[in-house]
Amino acid sequence: MSNILGQPFKPWVTEQIDIRQKSLGKYTNIPDKDLQYYITKAPWIRLASSVNLNKSEVEGNSVLQKLINNGLTENQVGGDNLAKNLILQGGTLSATVGENGEIISNGLNSGLNNGSSLFNGAYGWGGIEERGYVPMPGITNADVQYLNNGALTKTTINIRCFSKRQFQLIDVLYLRPGYTLLLEFGHSVYLDNDGKLQSFDKFSTSPLRTLLSPKGKTQYDIYREIETEKFNYKGNYDAVYGKISNFNWQFNPDGSYDCQVILTGMGDVIESLKMNVSLNTKPINISTGEEEEDTPGATPINPIIANKDKTLLNEVLYEFYQKLLKPTTKKITKINTPPLLPSQDSDFRFFEQSATPNPSITPSFLSFTLNSSTSILVKPTVVSNFPNQNVQRNFKLYNLTIPNSLLSIPISTDNEETQSPQTYMTFGTLMAIVQSRLLLYNGDEETKIPIATIDMDFDNLDKDENFILKFPGEFSADPRVCVIPYTNTSQPIPDLEIPTSKVNAVLNNISSWNVDGSLYLGRLAAIYVNINYIAKVLGELEPNEENQISILDFLQTLIKGITQSLGGFNKITVQSTIDGKIKFIEEIPQRFNKDAKEEFARFNVFGVKQNEGSFIKNINLTAEISNDFATMISIGAQSNGNQISGNATSFSNYNAGLEDRIIPEKFSYEPPKPKEGAEKNKVNITSNWARLSGNSIPEIVGGEEINTEERKNLFTSIYNDKKFISENINSLTSFNTTHASLILGRLTQPGGDGKRQLQAPFFLPFNFSLEMEGLSGMILYQKFLISDEVLPPSYENGGVEIQIKGINHSINTTAWTTKLDTLSTPAANNTLAEEATPYPLNTEIIKPSSCETKFGSEQYDSTAGGEYPKLKTLIFTPPSQNLLFNSSTPTPFGSNDNIKDPRKGLKWRGDDMRVYDKLIEDGSGKKLPPAGYGVSRRLCEALVVIGEAINAQLPNLPKTFTDGPFSSGYRSPVYNCIIGGAKNSMHKTGGAADIRVSETISELPKALYKIILQLIIDGKIPQGGVGLYNTFVHYDIRGYKDPSIEIARWNERTDK
Repeated sequence: MSNILGQPFKPWVTEQIDIRQKSLGKYTNIPDKDLQYYITKAPWIRLASSVNLNKSEVEGNSVLQKLINNGLTENQVGGDNLAKNLILQGGTLSATVGENGEIISNGLNSGLNNGSSLFNGAYGWGGIEERGYVPMPGITNADVQYLNNGALTKTTINIRCFSKRQFQLIDVLYLRPGYTLLLEFGHSVYLDNDGKLQSFDKFSTSPLRTLLSPKGKTQYDIYREIETEKFNYKGNYDAVYGKISNFNWQFNPDGSYDCQVILTGMGDVIESLKMNVSLNTKPINISTGEEEEDTPGATPINPIIANKDKTLLNEVLYEFYQKLLKPTTKKITKINTPPLLPSQDSDFRFFEQSATPNPSITPSFLSFTLNSSTSILVKPTVVSNFPNQNVQRNFKLYNLTIPNSLLSIPISTDNEETQSPQTYMTFGTLMAIVQSRLLLYNGDEETKIPIATIDMDFDNLDKDENFILKFPGEFSADPRVCVIPYTNTSQPIPDLEIPTSKVNAVLNNISSWNVDGSLYLGRLAAIYVNINYIAKVLGELEPNEENQISILDFLQTLIKGITQSLGGFNKITVQSTIDGKIKFIEEIPQRFNKDAKEEFARFNVFGVKQNEGSFIKNINLTAEISNDFATMISIGAQSNGNQISGNATSFSNYNAGLEDRIIPEKFSYEPPKPKEGAEKNKVNITSNWARLSGNSIPEIVGGEEINTEERKNLFTSIYNDKKFISENINSLTSFNTTHASLILGRLTQPGGDGKRQLQAPFFLPFNFSLEMEGLSGMILYQKFLISDEVLPPSYENGGVEIQIKGINHSINTTAWTTKLDTLSTPAANNTLAEEATPYPLNTEIIKPSSCETKFGSEQYDSTAGGEYPKLKTLIFTPPSQNLLFNSSTPTPFGSNDNIKDPRKGLKWRGDDMRVYDKLIEDGSGKKLPPAGYGVSRRLCEALVVIGEAINAQLPNLPKTFTDGPFSSGYRSPVYNCIIGGAKNSMHKTGGAADIRVSETISELPKALYKIILQLIIDGKIPQGGVGLYNTFVHYDIRGYKDPSIEIARWNERTDK
């Protein structure tokens, strides 16, 4: 159960390669056994069916009855008789089951059908009444292909038969979609790994025995038996067990039939697995849990609750969500443990549980205290009726216990969709639920055999070997999606002084994310995935015409969000194997500690040398350069490929020592420092972290210095203050992508000693294609070497490592040929340095940014520093008076205590304006003080008029956007500084709004800009500032600048 890429072949495969090459390297005094191996070896191929013919409950409706009506007897074709008498190998042959369960061949048919049996003779097989002594049916050829980089398998088998009777019988066994077949093939003569000549003269293989006489065995037994036979015959045997997915046939002028059967691996069924979607789509009231009618403009509620009945998985998620919210009634027993963090008062508590289904594991409920009123909770999961995948237990049902699988973190947030607490389950727990409840099954009350299995060690998820690439300094930028424990950076990366946090201390205490002995491997099953995010993904997937959601689409979308949160460098694909396993493959090269005894196999691809020949028939190298590689190739054509616009270190290493005379260097820029003019500054790891942590340099825009400490201390805000503010998380996610790319690029560059920490995290876009005499036992993503004779210098001496991405077999009457398609990476060449130790996490919370120092004590000022003194006259007026802008008798705030929101009673384009919090709350969660309600009220009344004008003049303008129709409203002084706002911005007064018009650059903002100007001219809204931008229009109610009469208008569009 490992997904580590780049491992060597199994030892017996490497030994077989060496034996063949040594045998072919003998060119004088060649031993008889080697001559026989060269001359007499030939392929064999066999196809058998799993179909039994039984009578149907509906009389006369069964296939068996139809054959009987056509002149056949039940003794001839009933039950498993037809399958045992119509095995396709060298024509057809029959078999019987011996006393000990062995399959005994009655030999190949020969001569003429003497009439004693339907299944007799090489000529006249199937009866002579129709066409006389025609040949028996047989296989002409077969091809086994791996598609989509090995994610799908397709086996094409061509069969010819010579009479209608033969075709009727072939149709019943081999042309029935959904039923399973066993295709076996191999070399008739071969050399074993001791160099001895062997003949494949044994008819009864273990997979064939199980197919014809199962005796309680399952398809997974067949898969295991195929692997055993590959080992027994040292790669000179292979087999495919799969289901018929398609077929076709044609009738030929000579009276024969050509039939083609398409098999797919049983694992491919994942592509068709679906979850039914409930027709109950009404939202659920958060407080009562009851259905309620839709309310236009209402704030979206928690997807866990809103979608709790949508699918079976949604119901399970809601159940877990309730479990995490439900307080425990168990007795608390304190255990003396060190504090979670230095100088922090934290404790660890154990809640006793009742008897558990698995006595070997005691599930515990952990509580990590954050302060006097909140705690992070950790709970176990018990998945009932779980099918045990252990070989000896053979899918017997039991209750699976997963410790530390559920997590609850209290937070602050800016919308109801992201509620407190945030609840999580490990990815492994989610997969256990999928394995137990969402697949197709066969079995009885005691067993549940899934048609496909998820390749995870569910009994030991903390030791599961589904690994993905990670690095020191990696973290999740979006805890609304997932969380992992993080560390600080390590050599050769600078010490970024990443701060510690209580959340991280808890995760390090409970999580198995970090893999012992490997700094660069993370455990996929241990990622804590936000349950709200899982429900959101389910809610956003479109059901098909049958109201079903694809499980594969769900997994792929879920993983995409997880990888983006972690920096966007992982490439995890969901693949199904030919043996019915659903695997998670990390396609980015990883670093793992290879056993020193293991060696990579080496193919001699040309000629004879040093007593070593070649069984390679053809070698080809093609470039597969897609548009996605364009930037990386351009940047990689230099000495330093580690740039923000594309990590092309892989190509830089490959191009070491080469220089383009015309364009020698290509790098990314960040804005110049003040007073340094056009001096260029390369974006690097340290400068990017400084921008993230609120210590970045100012930016020059249009000749003015704009404060670029705009992202404040995003990391501390989210991880220490636990403020899950959408705007901050989105910014942190953007910075994290650059952070991850730059760090990985540096880790792949050699240091002063010529050694590096990681291989380049990208494959070179070159495909080596090798064709060889048939060989089994090789597995996708394993690595091998080839000899240097036909390679250019950059590939010589192991300069490139080759990894299998596709294995295809072609078998006909003359040869079994295996073709390998590959991926290439610059070789590590044993130049990987020892893994470094991460720097200690910074135990001090990061100091306040200069914005917090400058403006942290600033009080609200409705005049924006005296710039707009007339705003001081705007006092909050109860909406019941319906006074617009100029109230002759304004009512001071507080005279009507039930009016506490300047948006109350007003609507934006038909929706209650109170839905839009940004009008009175900034991106850091700080709300507009009551002293600003008068100014805000006047703005909101103007927005009512603007919204009505939009409905009349731009009726097709979207009403909803990803983050609401207002990209910005009120800003506290600190927040205004952090995002680089003007010193005297009207946003600080609560009298400005940025009205979003489009998600992308378009002409719509220009149309709204003109509408607002006309409303001001007509006196329908107050005079104020109007600014035109790419996707929004700014409007404020400043009036005229005092004492001048200058009108504020500006255009910041990139196409101005």
